[in-house]
Amino acid sequence: MADVRILLVGDKAVGKTSLVLALVSEEFPNIVPPKAEEITIPADITPERVPTQIVDFSMSEQTEDQLVSEIRQANVVCVVYSLIDPGSVDSVSSHWLPLLRKHRQADKPVPVVLVGNKSDASERSQLPTVLKVMNSYPEVETCIECSAKLLHNLSETFWFAQKAVLYPTFQLYRPDDKELTVQCRTALTRIFRICDLDNDGYMNDRELELFQRRCFRVPLNPQSLEEVKQAVKRRSPEGVLAQGLTLKGFLQLHQMFVQKGRHETTWAVLRRFGYDNDLRLCVRAPPLRVSQGCSAELSYSAWHFLSTLFDRHDCDRDGCLSPTELQSLFACCPMTPAHAPNCTETNALGWITRSGFLSQWVLLTYLEPSRALELLVCLGYTYEFENPLSAVQVTRERRLDLDKRQTSRTVFLVKVMGAKKVGKTCFLQGLLGRNLQYICTLNRTQTPVSFTCAPVSVYGQERHLILEEVDHSRAEQLSPAELHECDAAALLYDITDPDSFKFIAHLYLNLLRPNKIPAVLVGTKSDQHETPQYYPLSADEFCAKYRLGIKPLKFTCLDRVSTDAYEKVAAAANYPHLKGLPLSHNDYTWKLGLAATVLAGFGFVAFRHVISR
Repeated sequence: MADVRILLVGDKAVGKTSLVLALVSEEFPNIVPPKAEEITIPADITPERVPTQIVDFSMSEQTEDQLVSEIRQANVVCVVYSLIDPGSVDSVSSHWLPLLRKHRQADKPVPVVLVGNKSDASERSQLPTVLKVMNSYPEVETCIECSAKLLHNLSETFWFAQKAVLYPTFQLYRPDDKELTVQCRTALTRIFRICDLDNDGYMNDRELELFQRRCFRVPLNPQSLEEVKQAVKRRSPEGVLAQGLTLKGFLQLHQMFVQKGRHETTWAVLRRFGYDNDLRLCVRAPPLRVSQGCSAELSYSAWHFLSTLFDRHDCDRDGCLSPTELQSLFACCPMTPAHAPNCTETNALGWITRSGFLSQWVLLTYLEPSRALELLVCLGYTYEFENPLSAVQVTRERRLDLDKRQTSRTVFLVKVMGAKKVGKTCFLQGLLGRNLQYICTLNRTQTPVSFTCAPVSVYGQERHLILEEVDHSRAEQLSPAELHECDAAALLYDITDPDSFKFIAHLYLNLLRPNKIPAVLVGTKSDQHETPQYYPLSADEFCAKYRLGIKPLKFTCLDRVSTDAYEKVAAAANYPHLKGLPLSHNDYTWKLGLAATVLAGFGFVAFRHVISR
């Protein structure tokens, strides 16, 4: 919060102006004006280090419209009454509190502090009467008795007002039934699930000590930990078991904090996990800029976090998440993403595998990095790694990769293009290991998707391949900007359809080659007899002329999926500067040549090093 605005209201002659002037001058004023001017207390001299404005309201100097305006601007209202004037005490519940309710902004109650002034002249406290009022008005945070004449409890009065704004009680606690509010219980339940690192339903000593350090920056020594557990156990025997603190115990602990007036402790926890004063989860991640030609990938820390998250919720250790396990994983996330089984790997039951789970995050991060950051924050990423931006790394421009002839990218986007019915959907689903029979079943029951993502080995190194299907009707209308978003293109033609090759030949010559997009030709339905194409050059001649490998790759998913094509497509994206190298799976000559070149380079560097020494 930028600042705190405190409004003082009350009947005439209760001492509102005296309170303000005595606080500022640290002495009781001999002459009291009808109204004190608005004052601002700098942040460095306030207990909570927040700039504070104090506004005095005078019924004789100001109108009712001005009062309403001040009420709607205030962050907290101090209703002042005189301890020696019973009428002003009655006026608190009969006039002022109903008035504040009537004019509150957008049905949002403004916190209220009841201030009994002139304690120096009263022999009897009015707290028993005022406490009954508090039970009827949940927006009343606290009450205090003070004396402007003796400067007694003046600074405490305004500190309570600050505290009512920064750590409001009415959002956390229902005084009528002495329980935490539903919103507070929901938020604390989410926090408990995030901090239960082994997902066993208990916070053990190690998890509690880690919770203390990450929320409050101080360690929790064994004696203090034992005292906390014993205090919870006295209130709720089921709150602490041999395994650790239960969810019930965790909620009971925070209820104890609020009841003892330590609600700033609970608020510190809530804000550490992203909640605002209305207990809304604010998961808006810092802005992430991905320039044209660059891409977003998961960092090592995000990869570690997601891998651990999967393992925690894979309760039966079968390498997949059942619907129940998946629901449990996202239980602490109010913005659960829709599971898209067509996009990443699943088992035969449609349950997402470990590889599929991570691939889904790779795809989301690549396409919507800001949303990926927000979801990671929801899942508790910032509990382990405070900076949410550390979850995503932005790669350098593809142009620079091409100039330097090396890349640090681990995720590649490949546009899959071809004429109608050449098998683009089959090619996308084949990346997930699905054969034609499975795909036919899938297409009848699931909505087709434009992307699939899975890991692929590129000469011993794991890379993630994202395949994007481009509809044949818009392939020729792709802009240069859209083309430069991808790392390579897979051009598909049906070897049984004599008209399909010319479509991709024109695409390559008119779009891809002028924009220097690496391309791989793929002949689909290779399990069938090949038909000559209606094009001046055969597919093999076309590849040779434009240095696209020895000949087109062959692909079929009739029974067993041909994985060879994906490895070569990924290699073309990973090494765009090595255009023209043979792509035949059985030809290892070029691999040996490439290895020899690398070894020779290392040898030359070593030789230079020895000579220099």
